[in-house]
Amino acid sequence: MISSLISMTEALIWSEQNHAGLFEYNKIRIFIDSRIAETLTFILCSTSNRQVIIQLLRCSTLLIHNLTEESCKNYLISSQFFSELISQPFDFSDDEIIENYTSMLKGLAFNLNKMQLLHLVTSKNFTLFTSAMMFFNYKENLVKTAARAVVLNVLKCKE
Repeated sequence: MISSLISMTEALIWSEQNHAGLFEYNKIRIFIDSRIAETLTFILCSTSNRQVIIQLLRCSTLLIHNLTEESCKNYLISSQFFSELISQPFDFSDDEIIENYTSMLKGLAFNLNKMQLLHLVTSKNFTLFTSAMMFFNYKENLVKTAARAVVLNVLKCKE
């Protein structure tokens, strides 16, 4: 399962960076018909396997950091998968899950343009903001810094 998630992420990033067409409008049918986002959502919502959860968070972070075309980012952040990923009640007693989760939140806050970030924050009932606030005073500096960076980046967006 984990190697499949890694391969899928690498293929999506490679496709977008090399204009291979998985995200192009005429060819997006391959991506949509394969139901990748729905499959990822199903895996996320049905698994309790710690390693799979961590890999989903890592893959999401990689996608957000490496996709450059705005249409690709729009497609992903509007998917049910990212909605579920941000609001999922993970086991936040696990430091590795926390680190990967806050890294993913920070990736969203810093790699989306202002309009995408505002849309993500407001359309998801401020879940990105409130999720980051959970770790605002966390004991570990890396997590605390990431959470504070997300909060500040969201707050500096003005309509």
